[in-house]
Amino acid sequence: MLVDSLTALDNVLLAHDRTSITIGFSALTYTKQQQLAYYYQLEGQDDDWVKADNRLQAIYNYLAPGDYLFKVRTQNSDGIFSKEITTLKIHVTAPFWRSWWFYGALAMLFMGILYWIDRERIKRLIGLQKMRTQIAGNLHAAVNTTLNNINLLSEMAKIKADKDSSLSKEYIEQISEKSREMIGAMDDMLWTIQPENDSMPKTLLRMNEFSDGLQSSHGVIVKMEVDDKITVLALDMKIRQDIYFLYKDALTYIAQYAEGTTVLVNMDLVKTRLLLKIHAPGPFTVVEAVADQRYFEAMQQRAAQLPALLDIQADKRGISIILQVPVR
Repeated sequence: MLVDSLTALDNVLLAHDRTSITIGFSALTYTKQQQLAYYYQLEGQDDDWVKADNRLQAIYNYLAPGDYLFKVRTQNSDGIFSKEITTLKIHVTAPFWRSWWFYGALAMLFMGILYWIDRERIKRLIGLQKMRTQIAGNLHAAVNTTLNNINLLSEMAKIKADKDSSLSKEYIEQISEKSREMIGAMDDMLWTIQPENDSMPKTLLRMNEFSDGLQSSHGVIVKMEVDDKITVLALDMKIRQDIYFLYKDALTYIAQYAEGTTVLVNMDLVKTRLLLKIHAPGPFTVVEAVADQRYFEAMQQRAAQLPALLDIQADKRGISIILQVPVR
C-alpha cells in the first residue's frame, strides 16, 4: 500500500492468516538522509525501540490477532530525536473460531448435547419403567388366570372326590401342574426385572439353566452354540424376555412330546438380525401332539410382540423353529 492510501485509513486491517508484513519509512528530506538514524517500535510486539538498518524497513513475519501501534522517529547527527513520532495503527482480525459468536455457538451446542443426553436418559428410564409395568401386568394376569383355574379344578375335584376318585385325582394332577407353571412363571418374571440380570450373557445363562432342568426332568439333551457377537448385544429387557420365553415354550413343547431327543440350538447374528434356530429330530412319541396349537400360538404371540419373524415346521419326523429378531 502506498503512503497516500495508508494515511487515508484510520487503521490497517489485516486478516489473521496474512500478517507477514514489511513497513518502509523515510523522512521528508533528501539533503541529510545520510545524517539521520531511524528508530521504530511496534507496540504489542517490540519491547523497545529498534534501530533500522540502511534498508529503512521494519519486517514482521507474524502478528497475533489484536491491536498494534507502529511508531517511527529519527535521530540527527547530534543525537537529538525528532519531536514528531509518526504512527500507524494496525488491527489483526481474529479467526472465526476465536470470535465471541463462535464461543457462544459452542456453548449452545454443548448445552444442546447435555440436554439431548439427559432427554435420552429420561426416555430410557421411562421406557424401562413401562417395560417393568408391562411385565408386572403380565405376571398379574398369568397368576390371576392360573389361580382361577386352580380354584375351578379344586371345586371340581371336591365334587368328584366321592363319586369318581380317578377323575378327582386327574384334577389334582392338573392343579399340581398349573401350580408348577405359576411358580415357574413368577420366578422368570422376577428374575427378568432384577437390574443385575439386565444383560445378554445373563439371559444366555438363564437359557442354559432351563435347558439343564429339562435334561434332568425329561432326559432332553440340548446342544447350544452361540456366536460371540450375540454376547455383546445391548438388547432391551422386553426383547430379551420375549426371546427367552419363546425359547422356553419351544423346548417345553419338544420335551413334552419328544422325550429323550437331542435338541440342536444355534444363535447367530446375521447383519441386523438375531437368528435363533431350534431343531429336534423325531420321531415324536405322541403323533397327535403335532397338531397341538397351544404352544405354537404362544410362540406366535411372542414373535408378534418383539416384533419378529417366526417359522415353525413340525411333523412326525421332528420340529424346526427359526426366529428372526431385528436388533439394529
